[in-house]
Amino acid sequence: MNHITQKKNAKSGWVLDIGVLKPHRRTGIGTKLMLHGMNLLRAKGMTVAMLSVDDWNVTKAMRLYEKVGFKVVKKDVFYEKTI
Repeated sequence: MNHITQKKNAKSGWVLDIGVLKPHRRTGIGTKLMLHGMNLLRAKGMTVAMLSVDDWNVTKAMRLYEKVGFKVVKKDVFYEKTI
């Protein structure tokens, strides 16, 4: 996880990056990293943790995020045009 940058009066923080090498996935490491990151945010006075993930993510990261209590609140729209 990236370091925490605290803005004045901020009540929400972002989980920017998390990664577990493929051979070590599904061993609880990701869950422990996420819980630790949320504890760090809470210790800094944050009341909301946010993250972003592509819905085509092949690592099944979304299952991890849901497991630790994250909920989908918004989906982005991307446009593409062959030129």
